Amino acid sequence: MSSNIINPFISFPPPSANLTNGAGFSISEDTGTRNTSGGSSNWMYDDNSFTVTTEIKYYFNDSLIFTSSINSGIYYAVAESYDDNNGFKLTKTSTYIEWEITALGSTPPNGTGLGADTAKTEPSSWDALDLQFAIDGNNYRIIESGTDRTSHISTTIGIGQKYKMVYA
Repeated sequence: MSSNIINPFISFPPPSANLTNGAGFSISEDTGTRNTSGGSSNWMYDDNSFTVTTEIKYYFNDSLIFTSSINSGIYYAVAESYDDNNGFKLTKTSTYIEWEITALGSTPPNGTGLGADTAKTEPSSWDALDLQFAIDGNNYRIIESGTDRTSHISTTIGIGQKYKMVYA
């Protein structure tokens, strides 16, 4: 007799990230490092999408910064950076994406966007993603579709910092 019972203790792997070089990044598994100097056309993206149905919660180093009610949509994780040698690691699960700074070529960094976009095409600017943490100097702000959702939040930007977007 066969059993159709599903074991609740077996977990399935989370959706994996598939980082892809848009321009100017060297990719190694889940981490990309900017390998060209200056210019806003340096970006990478995750080729696997995720879906937002009701809201996005933005966290900086596990502290909730902002909650946004946005329209549902399909998004791709995207990172952009103006400075050479900046590195970012993408962690992706079924409920969030998280960008971690793994290297900084300039301290503080200039013109860096960590977030997501509805398209897998080159963004028009480092702060033009549909959903993002916009980092410039020792501050960041949250921008959605060109609209500042928070004012500039001052902090010392450094290696190991995490920028998470939890979606529902």
